[in-house]
Amino acid sequence: MLKQRKEMLKKQGKKGFTLVELIVVIVILGILVAIAVPALIGYIDRAQNQSAIVEAGTARVAMQTIISEAYAHNGEYIMNNGDPVTVPLGTGTSDVTDVLDAAIDELTGTTGNLVYELTLDGNLVTGFVMSTPVQGGSGTVEFTGNNFVVTP
Repeated sequence: MLKQRKEMLKKQGKKGFTLVELIVVIVILGILVAIAVPALIGYIDRAQNQSAIVEAGTARVAMQTIISEAYAHNGEYIMNNGDPVTVPLGTGTSDVTDVLDAAIDELTGTTGNLVYELTLDGNLVTGFVMSTPVQGGSGTVEFTGNNFVVTP
């Protein structure tokens, strides 16, 4: 009987993990978190920047549509709600009005993107600067030639 009781106590004696085992697991988890968190933050930043570039690309197509239609109608673009938008035609950089932003929003189906510089070469959009939501706040996307630059 005594022998059976000793064997039972031996079996019950080791419950749980030792302190060393727990420390090793915590250190390994800490190393994994230290590697994963910066990588995840980098992925999020790149995704937000890419989203801003896509928005700017869509706005570029909308601006080109507005300008092309304006050339066909003596410098005016008529929005879906009937409001006329006077478009600066010709070559060079000009400030863009809130009405043109509304026309861009109408064509792209988005809101909150503001174009405040527009560079034209005849009836072609060659550059613009646009404020857009970037990285959880507000930033700018600058388009020149075929390049987009995102600034938070």
